[in-house]
Amino acid sequence: MISEVITDILRAAGDKPAASASPSLGGGQPSASLDGATVLLVEDEALIGLDLQFILEEAGATVLGPIPTLSGAIRAASEEPLDAAILDIDLQGEDVFPAAEVLGERGVPFLFHTGHGRKAELAASFANAPVCSKPAAPSVLLNTLGDLIGRRRPHS
Repeated sequence: MISEVITDILRAAGDKPAASASPSLGGGQPSASLDGATVLLVEDEALIGLDLQFILEEAGATVLGPIPTLSGAIRAASEEPLDAAILDIDLQGEDVFPAAEVLGERGVPFLFHTGHGRKAELAASFANAPVCSKPAAPSVLLNTLGDLIGRRRPHS
């Protein structure tokens, strides 16, 4: 839906959409199921956030977000029942790290989805958090997220 709109916009501008803009799972299903998982999505760019929301929902997740602000991210990270989170690092000029700290304290796994590369804070404070560089293929995001959730859920 949203991805189709993005594709139409790109075509109208004379550009071809990148393969990673497709909402399809692009190369495979997640290695661990997202069915029933509640995922916090923190992203301040509306089109990216809506596209990620669609991709996650298509994979069976319930999505809380996209949340575009640090204050909203901290509130959700503190109060909502979550299985995992996707965090954009730069939220309108503020780093998402305080929300990541809250998630870490609660034992909620998360990944960073960023166009800003690995900042020093990541290496120091969040060495175990995966980083998916924008634009990440949907299959990469879903597999990484599925692995995080799979490690957290008890195996039957």
